[in-house]
Amino acid sequence: MSWGAQGAGESLEDSQPAYGRALDVSYTNAGVFVQDDWSFAPRWQLLYGLRGDSHAALRRPVLSPRMALMHSPVPALDIRVSLARGFRAPQVFDEDLHLSSVGGRVRIIEADPTLREERSFNTMAGFEWKPEIGRGQGLLEVNAFRTSLHDLFHVQDADDPLTPMAEFRKVNFGRADVYGMEINTGWGIGDTFVVQGGVVEGRAFFGEAEPDFGSREFFRTPRRYANATLTWQIPKAADIFAAARYTGRMKAPHYAGYVAEDRLETTSPFLLVDLAISRTIKLGEGPRLVIGLSARNVTDAYQGDLDRGPLRDSAYVYGPRLPRSIGATLRVEY
Repeated sequence: MSWGAQGAGESLEDSQPAYGRALDVSYTNAGVFVQDDWSFAPRWQLLYGLRGDSHAALRRPVLSPRMALMHSPVPALDIRVSLARGFRAPQVFDEDLHLSSVGGRVRIIEADPTLREERSFNTMAGFEWKPEIGRGQGLLEVNAFRTSLHDLFHVQDADDPLTPMAEFRKVNFGRADVYGMEINTGWGIGDTFVVQGGVVEGRAFFGEAEPDFGSREFFRTPRRYANATLTWQIPKAADIFAAARYTGRMKAPHYAGYVAEDRLETTSPFLLVDLAISRTIKLGEGPRLVIGLSARNVTDAYQGDLDRGPLRDSAYVYGPRLPRSIGATLRVEY
């Protein structure tokens, strides 16, 4: 059994006189937890625990239980089921302070005075199989997941036409569900050669349509992710690395200004490819010289419909942030 206590504190001071907003707040959180790992039968393992938090932004303590059960019918196979609860306190977050413009007006986010904590309940079931295949070891992992959110945080339009700013308010917005399946597979020979990949197919819906665009689907949340990586250490030659990441289509709010009216866009998918190669040269018995060459975002995947001009919606940004780039490295290791 393990147990412990944790304390955290943070303060935030932010002043924006031009927009009549000033913040000087402090948050503290005291938590205690206990957890036990019980092997109650051969090849069966139960992990269970409880955490209690007292947060300065909440009126009462929050209890977060968790439990995970694992069964290994054969050494290469693990079957898992887990349940967990969590919460997020209604404090001011960094993204609330970022000033963006909508139709040439500054976008201000304020928290509703009655904002409550966001609560989550997560369930997961899956298996991990690691068979010996040829000279290497394979991997097949499948997980199904579901997270229910209650009193989730949501930013909605609350504009006052008599002010020069575009006001938005963070409120509690009913409930939502996030669910889907994740599949990972791979094969490798130690650290010499490893190839692996995975895909996540998910859905994220509000319990009721949000008021601004009438959508039940989460914004900026793709339905599909995928990734693949290859690492290859060629003895006395080079180390090679390649990676690809796919981000599927998603819904993104686009406020009027550059465009004629508010609308909900469906974005394009993105495929990013990163490549790297390096070689290590021994310098006698001591140091080693490492020479490397890398290329990031080889496909130069980037948002193609950014707004322009003084009336743009500067928050209408999605997708990869880094353009295509090529770099070289030279370092000495001891």
